[in-house]
Amino acid sequence: MNGAKFTNRHNYHGSGITVGLLTEDLSSLLDYESVTDLRFGLMFNYVNTLGTDTTLITETVNGEDELTHGVTDSEIPYRVGTGIAFEFSNQYLVNIDYIYSPWSDYKYNNQAVGVLKNQSRFNVGVEYKNESTIYSSFWEQIIFRGGLSYENLKYTLNGNDLTELGVHAGLSIPMGVQNKIDIGLSYGFRGTTDSDLLKENVFNLAVTLSFGELWFVRQDR
Repeated sequence: MNGAKFTNRHNYHGSGITVGLLTEDLSSLLDYESVTDLRFGLMFNYVNTLGTDTTLITETVNGEDELTHGVTDSEIPYRVGTGIAFEFSNQYLVNIDYIYSPWSDYKYNNQAVGVLKNQSRFNVGVEYKNESTIYSSFWEQIIFRGGLSYENLKYTLNGNDLTELGVHAGLSIPMGVQNKIDIGLSYGFRGTTDSDLLKENVFNLAVTLSFGELWFVRQDR
């Protein structure tokens, strides 16, 4: 069939569970006054089997046509993560976390998929804020953030394990007592040019408004 395009569509349905644990402040266990609000976290996600509706679609100049339709199961691996967060000198907030998922165990229709491998991600982030009050100057109330991330992607192509490295930066700009604008910028690259593969450069920009009080509402006096 000339000019035909074939697409395999999968629709998943099922249920899973995610549980987490966050400790109380453990900084009192350390003999180091500069470290405060020390907390550990743990997360576990379990899905196991999802029902999978599979449809083979062909697209031509005359439109789409459904060739086959079937129902099978997909076995989804678990995901586990752990992390630590603490404040240093009452000005720096440090967050470190690690996430792992054994995607090499993924099965579709009781068969392993050869292009998948175990996935892991490591993140570290630092936030700096001045020991300011609401009466401090505008510049003293700005919060700065930065971080790094490294991920072993779950895909392997032509014998090449794909990875992604990212650099992140951001800041919070005050807009009143409890209102602020959060701006985040990240740059990363993933993939490789080995074995005629593709290397991607990824840019992300995020702007968020946070409101902690009502505006334009006249208070009764």
